[in-house]
Amino acid sequence: REPTAPEGTMALVSGFPAVVIEGTAMTCTDPTASDCFPDRTDMRSRNPRTAIGLSADYQTLYLAVVDGRTSRSIGMYGSELAELMGQLGAWQAFNLDGGGSSTLWTAASGVVNTPSDGYARSIASHLGVFAAPPTGSSTRPWHCVSQPPCASIPPEGGTLDEAGDCFTPFGPPTYLREVATAGEGGSLVWTNQFSGAQPWNQAWWHFDFEDAGEYLLEWHGVADYAVAEGVPHTVRAAGAEHTVLVDQSVGDGWHSLGTFTFAAGGDQGLVIEDQASGAVAANQHIVFDAVRLTRVGDYCGDAGCDADETCTTCPEDCPPADEVAGNGIDDDCDGVIDESDDTGEPPVDSGSMGTTDDDPPASPDPADDTAPPAASSDVDEGGSTGDKGGCATVGPVGGLASLLLLWVGVGRRMRRGS
Repeated sequence: REPTAPEGTMALVSGFPAVVIEGTAMTCTDPTASDCFPDRTDMRSRNPRTAIGLSADYQTLYLAVVDGRTSRSIGMYGSELAELMGQLGAWQAFNLDGGGSSTLWTAASGVVNTPSDGYARSIASHLGVFAAPPTGSSTRPWHCVSQPPCASIPPEGGTLDEAGDCFTPFGPPTYLREVATAGEGGSLVWTNQFSGAQPWNQAWWHFDFEDAGEYLLEWHGVADYAVAEGVPHTVRAAGAEHTVLVDQSVGDGWHSLGTFTFAAGGDQGLVIEDQASGAVAANQHIVFDAVRLTRVGDYCGDAGCDADETCTTCPEDCPPADEVAGNGIDDDCDGVIDESDDTGEPPVDSGSMGTTDDDPPASPDPADDTAPPAASSDVDEGGSTGDKGGCATVGPVGGLASLLLLWVGVGRRMRRGS
């Protein structure tokens, strides 16, 4: 079974063999013996080496290139490479393609080592590290998970314009044309569609949400600059990517891309690319203008106290109210459920022991088997029942009836036991 990539993984680099595993460098009693890296014979001789490693906190990347097969450097055994990566501080490290392929290049100085072939090989396999611009933004979509948010999208949603901080264009700037007289916010950017397997120019809107939820995503079109069909629009939402081929020739205004469930936080957004399969006619413009996100369904902050919201979880929609005893809810949000009032005292049933102007009826003889007459319902002088404000109360007659029934039961048990 193929191993599962750790959560948040965006790309994987393979290498063989591992030289440091969880902080322990691989060691050999004899670096040339057959039991030293038994699955890789070239690790038992001195050669140019390339290795990569990560620190235990994943905050430091180690890249090592060792020259070999030259008068200046004979190279390293595999066990020596393991020791080097361990000394550098790698928690995990493995060997990459070495020999004549071992090359280290920097933008400032070019090739900084001495390749064993005498020149740098023309190969496609390489690992590139690119420093982010001063803003901390990625130089390609989804390549910088920890970049600071450009803006925070509130629970109700919002609009992100191409002139704002949350928009990043990619590719040759020559083919990104800016227009300052059209667009949702008064401007837009456009490029032309071309035929190819990979995009040449891209536009990326970064999304960072205050609240997880379902949102309707729309793009804004301007007919003169939105002409192409089959334009890839890729939405990244809650770790999943959804690609929609859009006909941008639908005209001016807002157009739906669909409804998507987004997570709280960043590493989400929309990318529009310029590539197309098959032949492409001239002047097939693609527009990069504003995008709009609108919350779908109920949410905290929509001015409606929903069934799953309380004054504790969403006080802006469900402000504290007077406590209602018996409903199982902390209505006034003071941490006490079903209290009778804000003092926290239990409710007092004033009806069952209430006093009247008449003398109370005499208590029945506990030994009397005669059942008392049925108690009448509690009716006030106006003819209404004792249900006051939706809460039933027990009046003097009802309370007395309950007391009489209790005494009757006791009297019967006493007589049977006598």
